[in-house]
Amino acid sequence: MLAAVGCPVKKLERVAMGPVKLKGLAVGEWRELSRVEVQRLRQAVDKGGKKPGNAAKKKAGKKTTKKTTKKVTKKPRRTREGGR
Repeated sequence: MLAAVGCPVKKLERVAMGPVKLKGLAVGEWRELSRVEVQRLRQAVDKGGKKPGNAAKKKAGKKTTKKTTKKVTKKPRRTREGGR
């Protein structure tokens, strides 16, 4: 993307994976995730990877409406013994 605007990338370093910061890890090094980090990753996945606050920004004054779901119950089937 940067090369397209005349800025070629010479070096790229990943500093985070979603909410997990990689500070202090050498190239090729790994560590176990904490319970909090796992929770934050799961929350990020549930939110579609969007940061809280950014996802809720409204476009140029457009209002958003809350969708509600309606519970549907099925009617019991009639059998031949039941008249039909």
